[in-house]
Amino acid sequence: MSKIKSGQLISDKVTQKNFPKIEKGSLLTINAVIVHQTGAATAEHTFNSYEKGGHGAHFLIDKKGSIYQTASLSKLTYHVGKIKSKCYESKDCSKEELKAATDILFEKGKSYSSRVKNLHLHEKNKEYSARYPTNNDSVGG
Repeated sequence: MSKIKSGQLISDKVTQKNFPKIEKGSLLTINAVIVHQTGAATAEHTFNSYEKGGHGAHFLIDKKGSIYQTASLSKLTYHVGKIKSKCYESKDCSKEELKAATDILFEKGKSYSSRVKNLHLHEKNKEYSARYPTNNDSVGG
């Protein structure tokens, strides 16, 4: 049986290999698990990146199926980039909200990167069910 103790998943199936440099602050709420795929050739390549700090996820599963916990579940990591608009992507929202997202995304005179950043800022202030998960409320693996 698995349990969580002091932010660590205690399980005979999980190897603890924590990288404090990828832990960026307190993770107070977990609303989602984000599954990523790295372009690294091996788990060791990813671990080398985590040693330097910056981006990282809470868990890594290597090509052989070994599971590593790389960050505490009580700490946030930078594993989610700028979030897209759930409203714009799904079209499951009010006309007003869809217009607001569309206006930000296609604002004339702004660079693409500025529009993406502005949309992210607009979205991240919403409650979780109305937006995609962020680093502040999700676990990455």
